[in-house]
Amino acid sequence: MAAVAVASRFRMPFVGEIIARPIPSLLIIAWLGYRLYPYVPTIDMHKYCLALQPIILTPSIEYYDLFRQALTWLTLYALIAAIVGRWRSVWLAPLFAIAVLCADVWIIDSTLRLAQPAGAGIAFAI
Repeated sequence: MAAVAVASRFRMPFVGEIIARPIPSLLIIAWLGYRLYPYVPTIDMHKYCLALQPIILTPSIEYYDLFRQALTWLTLYALIAAIVGRWRSVWLAPLFAIAVLCADVWIIDSTLRLAQPAGAGIAFAI
């Protein structure tokens, strides 16, 4: 209901595709709010090494986590395709995944697990 209310009030020409399809857009925004909380980036290089340590030093993967991540990314890719179209989503969806994974590394008290980029890759392959 919030997506319909937002779409009916705002008419900006440069974000026409996003406003034209408000429900997928707000679902992606809500997911980003959930995923990137607490929104506090850091510029500490040691923190970046710690965030990537589970992938580089001890790469392990749990199948349930991989399945959950692949399903989440597959849903996000479908939402992106619903907003911008299938052909533009082919290059926009991986860029979105890379941006979210990089933002996850930059956020304080956040670590990256191997299932997250692997799930994004599997979902893109599907």
